[in-house]
Amino acid sequence: MWYQLIEVQDGHVSFEIHYVFASSGEDVVSTNELRFRTQAELTHSLVDVGFSVEHVFGDWARRPVEVGSPELILIATRG
Repeated sequence: MWYQLIEVQDGHVSFEIHYVFASSGEDVVSTNELRFRTQAELTHSLVDVGFSVEHVFGDWARRPVEVGSPELILIATRG
């Protein structure tokens, strides 16, 4: 298996995953796109559908969000 980056633009990352079968040499390609949203965009989306954002963390260890945080973890409740 190997990955091929196709494009990075406006928060979207397009890439392919190639699965090469050893027995036949067949290359099966899975095309994918990820969208990365900002903390403000995520918060706005949740509030728009009736959630209240209680906490935002920068990783799964619940550290504060800062430049270079690997994740945005939002804890939200409905209502």
